Amino acid sequence: MLAATALFALAEWLGGRRIVLAAPPIGLEKAQWVVLLGAVAAVAGWITSAIVTMRNSIRQHTITTLLNSRLSETYMSQTRLVNARYFTPSGAIYRLGEEEARSGAPEAQIPALRYLLNYFEFIAVGIRYGDLDETLMKQTFRGILCGVYEAAEPLIRQRRTTPPGRKAAPRTFEHLHWLYERWFDPELQRQVLDRPVANPYRRRSV
Repeated sequence: MLAATALFALAEWLGGRRIVLAAPPIGLEKAQWVVLLGAVAAVAGWITSAIVTMRNSIRQHTITTLLNSRLSETYMSQTRLVNARYFTPSGAIYRLGEEEARSGAPEAQIPALRYLLNYFEFIAVGIRYGDLDETLMKQTFRGILCGVYEAAEPLIRQRRTTPPGRKAAPRTFEHLHWLYERWFDPELQRQVLDRPVANPYRRRSV
C-alpha cells in the first residue's frame, strides 16, 4: 500500500517529464490519493514525534539515574570502601580471593561489593530493556562497572555456580554478566594484581 502510494506520488512529482498513468494504483481517484498521502504524512509525523519524545524521556531518565547515584551517600560510601580495598592509585585491581569470597572475611568488604553488584545489575536491566540510554551509561560507568566485576569475579562465580541437584544455572547477576561482556574492551583492560600477603614475622620499625 505504501509502496504504491510512493510510486504514484513520484510520478506526479516528476514535472519535467510527462508520465501518464492509465489509472492510479488500486483503483483510487487522484483526489482520494491526495487525501491518502496527507493521512500517511500525518501518521508519519506523529510516529516521528512519538519516537523523539520517547528518546528524550529515556535520556532524561538516564541523567536522573546518574545524578541520583552521585547524590546518594550510600552509593558513594560503598564505592569508597570498594575503591580503597580493590583499586590501586594507578588503576590496577586487587581481585577478591577465593577464600575471602567463601568465608566473607570482614576486611574483604563483601557487603560493599554486593551492594555495587546489585546496583550495576539494576543498571544492566535498564539498558538491556531500553529504559536507560546505553551510550550515556557506558561513558559514565564502563570503567567502574568492569573494574568491580573483575575484582568481585570469584564472588560472582560463586553465586552463579549451579548447586548440586539443579539442572539450570542460577540467574544471579545474569544481566550484569551480559553487560560486562558487552562493554569489555581488551585495550582498556586493567592490570589484575595479587594482593601482597603480610608477613606476620616481619619486625615492625620503631
